[in-house]
Amino acid sequence: MPQPFWSHACAGREVLADSPECHACGSRGTFEGWRLGTWEAMRLYYHVFGLNPIGPHRPLADQVFAPMRDPCIRCGGRAVLSLASGAWSRCPACEGTGGIWNRPFHEVDAAWGAWWLSGRKRPCRASICVRPLGSARAAAAPGTPLKARSRGTEYRGPPG
Repeated sequence: MPQPFWSHACAGREVLADSPECHACGSRGTFEGWRLGTWEAMRLYYHVFGLNPIGPHRPLADQVFAPMRDPCIRCGGRAVLSLASGAWSRCPACEGTGGIWNRPFHEVDAAWGAWWLSGRKRPCRASICVRPLGSARAAAAPGTPLKARSRGTEYRGPPG
């Protein structure tokens, strides 16, 4: 669930916090609006990119996939809107994802294919989901290129 955030000017710098009072000096901050909490942001990252949001793959994943999305103009990339009544609402323009794809889906799928063929784990993203069975990479001799990946895969049906 989104959380309200306040901006605090404390000790010469601006701090964004989930409390109306500053933890350091106790002054009252200005309401900045609603934002996703840590767990919601992590779930959203997985939903959009299909990758775990933490791990050694994250810098490369951001380098490959993040340029393929533009932040939503309506919500500013926050995925939620702050309403005048003090409540929040999921952004209808981006469907609560904080952005939109700026490339055709066949280009996004091609990037996913390159990610998959490079040996990195790829979760279900396409209409036909596959997952490796066993460890084909471990079975191959070191330095030997792998053959087609389709031999060691299992059909799991459409995502969902």
